[in-house]
Amino acid sequence: WRGMAEDFGGLGDLGLGDLAHDVPEPAFFQDGDVAEYYSRTNKRWMPATVRLGTRPAGAGTRICYNVHARTGGLKAQLREDVPLSMLRRPLADGEAVELYSSSRGRRWVPARVDGAPSTLHGLALRLDEDGTRAQRVPPARVRRRFEEGEAVWVFAAAVGWVDGVVDSTVGGAAVALDFGAHVGGALPSASSDVSMAFGVAVEGQVASTGSDGVGDEVHTTVPVRYPEVHSSEWVPSYLVVRAAASGWTPQAM
Repeated sequence: WRGMAEDFGGLGDLGLGDLAHDVPEPAFFQDGDVAEYYSRTNKRWMPATVRLGTRPAGAGTRICYNVHARTGGLKAQLREDVPLSMLRRPLADGEAVELYSSSRGRRWVPARVDGAPSTLHGLALRLDEDGTRAQRVPPARVRRRFEEGEAVWVFAAAVGWVDGVVDSTVGGAAVALDFGAHVGGALPSASSDVSMAFGVAVEGQVASTGSDGVGDEVHTTVPVRYPEVHSSEWVPSYLVVRAAASGWTPQAM
């Protein structure tokens, strides 16, 4: 993906290259993977199939992600060279998420997927606060949530997959992973007082908020600690995968 190597340029300095599960030309998705594509025009997630391609890059080539996105009919729309910030793996039953709730103060609240999710027909969620069940929730109002102490994989195009742990003390001050302004709300900007490497939403920019309050805040940032090198940073959630997700490992992809 264009620019990702520069974003993760610090990994080599931290010695993470030795920790990465590297493969030739590492890719976040593999050819034929099922994913979701975010349409900025329609402000919604669409089911998609990923097709890997290549683009010229300097004297060589780089991997790019082309997607066939479906709007509900049989016809799929081709989108070429899609940035990872506009893709995500489908949510799973029981997965920790955040729901943007207008009725609860127009904020992101913690919840879990409660039933088989559908990108086209909506999600059923169980709210952590009081157990309320919400049904047919538009996927654009739902984003992944990573919990304290959770083992994760972080993707860095320059080195591949790196082991990490979600750590709320990143930046020198504890944050509430459920409701903290830096994790549970709008993405912090580069001028934030929190020490972080990233503050991006869709296509590398902190997106404006739309009339429904959600805007393009379809991802958040995750505080990740790399235990073996005693370093940490804030990472966009679209570059993070749960280590315990259905036995997923980088080698299995």
